[in-house]
Amino acid sequence: MPFRRPRRHVYVLLLSIAGVAGLGFLLGLAYWTEPSIGDRLANLRSVVLSWLPEPEIVKGRVTHVRDGDTIEIGRVAIRIADLDCAERFTAKGKIATRVMRQLVSNKVLSCELEGRKSYDREVGTCYLPDGRDVAEVLIERDVCGRWW
Repeated sequence: MPFRRPRRHVYVLLLSIAGVAGLGFLLGLAYWTEPSIGDRLANLRSVVLSWLPEPEIVKGRVTHVRDGDTIEIGRVAIRIADLDCAERFTAKGKIATRVMRQLVSNKVLSCELEGRKSYDREVGTCYLPDGRDVAEVLIERDVCGRWW
């Protein structure tokens, strides 16, 4: 009888088992050997996190409210992160825009920009002068929802 190669799924299964065993071995080293290995892993995490860029902070007076989830500070348009409001030409959107305008107009906000954009807007989390998150206030008032 001639030699028959195992099917591809056998190789995938063997590699998966080897990967899980290797991961278990590394985790075992981290927990059951001297504490310095666990400390090394914690230090590795802090090194990786230090490579991430610091969020850009924009602080200033709100100069314009575009709609329920977009404001402008100076010439910087900011899309409020994790907030989902109806479009401004709908009845709910008009309410959201009005509430946002009452909440932030002419106030100095501090916004942490995430480094990504949504169309022409920076995406960020903005805080009122008293420290409250603008998105959380609009969600609590049941004007907008949370963007998942």
